[in-house]
Amino acid sequence: MKFKINKKFQLMIMGLLVVGGLIFFLRYPKLYVNEIIYENNYFVTDAKLQEVFEGFENKNIFSMYLYFNFWQNHRFLARYPKLSNIKLAIKWPQTLIVQVQEKKPYFLFLGRNHNYFLAKDGTILSRKDSLIKEADSLNKLIIIRGIKDSYFSGIALEKSFFKKIVTISENLQFYFKDIDLQIEFISDDEIVLLKNDILPIKIGKMKDIEKKFKNLKYFLKYYEKDISFLEYIDLRVINKVVVKKYE
Repeated sequence: MKFKINKKFQLMIMGLLVVGGLIFFLRYPKLYVNEIIYENNYFVTDAKLQEVFEGFENKNIFSMYLYFNFWQNHRFLARYPKLSNIKLAIKWPQTLIVQVQEKKPYFLFLGRNHNYFLAKDGTILSRKDSLIKEADSLNKLIIIRGIKDSYFSGIALEKSFFKKIVTISENLQFYFKDIDLQIEFISDDEIVLLKNDILPIKIGKMKDIEKKFKNLKYFLKYYEKDISFLEYIDLRVINKVVVKKYE
């Protein structure tokens, strides 16, 4: 005699097995977090990250993985503007890996008292005097001098001043991508470029700055072989390039 099992009963049994397995999985002590590893962070220290993730210890590793990656990730990024992305990975059975992606340095400000590394959006990444790990990338940074240290008091450079920086840097990248030019602020409204660290190029105020950069491009192209005889270049007179030669 054959016994037939009702389909509803089959589904109920399967459901109970799934729920029971899930409860066992979430409460199994050998799947609790007992180690947290931080990867690829430099500007945000382990200690700063630990303020958040130490609360994940001794909790189920899979539930913490889901909780953070799907519900808390965007809140964490809003709290730490130095980061562009962050996610968790699992090294079974008990290690949680915090994979950090920081914003890349784009500007190096040589301040009067400190050096500052900033991301392209103006976020201050570091106020330390030490240089970043990837020394080769320093050659790709836009270097700026003469900025007041008070402009670096927040999480980002002071907004109105940063707009000037963006305008100047965009023109530099467009007209002089392969030429070594640094930016120096004599004052908030008086700008000088330094070519190869030695030749001053007087830009003056921000007004008509694109015209000034165009004139400079044509001038440098004409004298591309040797300009060592020049003491300075002056672009403060619109549509003119004034130079002074060494006597």
